[in-house]
Amino acid sequence: MPLDHDRENGLMAVSVTEPLYLSEHFMRDGHSAEKANGTMTYIRFEGHLFGVTCAHVYFQQYDESGVASKCLTAFGDRIVYQFGTWVESGYKSHFRSMRNSAGDTSNPDIAIVFLDEAYESIHMSRKSKSAINLSAMGEPNWKGASMCMAAGFPTEHKTQTEQIVSAELLQVIAECTTPISPGREKFSLFSCLSEPHNVYLSGMSGGPIFCDSVNEEELALVGIIFEGTPGSSEQWRARGDSSFYTDNDVHISGYTVTAEIFRGWLVALGYYN
Repeated sequence: MPLDHDRENGLMAVSVTEPLYLSEHFMRDGHSAEKANGTMTYIRFEGHLFGVTCAHVYFQQYDESGVASKCLTAFGDRIVYQFGTWVESGYKSHFRSMRNSAGDTSNPDIAIVFLDEAYESIHMSRKSKSAINLSAMGEPNWKGASMCMAAGFPTEHKTQTEQIVSAELLQVIAECTTPISPGREKFSLFSCLSEPHNVYLSGMSGGPIFCDSVNEEELALVGIIFEGTPGSSEQWRARGDSSFYTDNDVHISGYTVTAEIFRGWLVALGYYN
């Protein structure tokens, strides 16, 4: 499945991802296209199901005083899943962050939640969602990867009717500007388009990055998005005249993912011994 098969790649990408909304507790704020979101990627590893997003998405649940004013939320068919609960000591998110605080830059910008069989059968099956089986995935073409496809749900490009909020999956196919290999923690993608694209990437954090597998019959997961430029439209308008980026440019940064790296994340978060 080479990268130029946009429709097939898009169907695959949307099936393994989910918009992850920042909602007030007990849905006091309702639901709208203006609500901020990140992206969650479903990964199956050694028979267990996990949802992956970014630590900075996780920390958006908390205000400046550390109070949990929001909850990470997935919307299903007449069902709303809020990934958190109230315990004696206060609010407890079901996600676990690899960063100890919003200002921590010494650890990967990754947060992961364990998902049980009930979530898979009740929520994912109704939305035709599946998970990337990292243990059985084809080997990425590490040496030959010159372009990758990143996917996620940008916050500012949702639409709304009286009954439905629609989050459109954005696919970005861009050139690798740094080598991608299992030995590199991070990598970058960059492309300059022929005309301004007017797309803002904030909200794609936590989305998957794919490249061709060795046999080119399928795409292989190689990364998780943690940053994209242009970010929000507000930040973009406020940039100075000396900004390196133009309206034609797109830049995405991701953490490399392999089975070994993912296991290390799970160990660090206490999911594995």
